[in-house]
Amino acid sequence: MKISALTGSILGGIQQMTFKTAATMLVLCLVFQVQADTLLGKVINVADGDTITILDDTNTQHKIRLTGIDAPEKRQAFGDVSKQSLVKQVAGQSVAVEWVKSVAINSSRKRH
Repeated sequence: MKISALTGSILGGIQQMTFKTAATMLVLCLVFQVQADTLLGKVINVADGDTITILDDTNTQHKIRLTGIDAPEKRQAFGDVSKQSLVKQVAGQSVAVEWVKSVAINSSRKRH
């Protein structure tokens, strides 16, 4: 009897946690609008080991911070080496940048 009561309690906790997780995700979906797109252009500048500037076909410059790269900044140790490595890979190249941007909806609305 004690084992089944414990099992029921654990399963109930898991179901409740799943409901809370689903409810949280629903709220986040309602609060944030997610935009995704692909930017095509030519790399015209490499600022450091994880930041580039792209010129698109309308001659608009876009400063891009690459995700998933933990590169040293310009003034840190190996910053120049990191930058030069990225320069060798992408400088002057035509690239496609896939990006996702989350924007808060009604962030200025007051809640009572």
